[in-house]
Amino acid sequence: MKVTPLLKLKEVAASTEVNFEGNLIIEGDVKSGAKTHATEDILIKGTVESAQINTDGNIVLQKDFN
Repeated sequence: MKVTPLLKLKEVAASTEVNFEGNLIIEGDVKSGAKTHATEDILIKGTVESAQINTDGNIVLQKDFN
């Protein structure tokens, strides 16, 4: 059995950088200029504005991107 760390964030503010070893869930928006990286999957429940999203896993967008 593999246990993977999980980080939940309300949102990612403009010009913020997030690096996480594990799964990342963002409950709200990822604002313009933000950078995110996770070693596993990223789930974004809000809108992605002109931001950089990187992962070694999958990216799931539940809304849309601008």
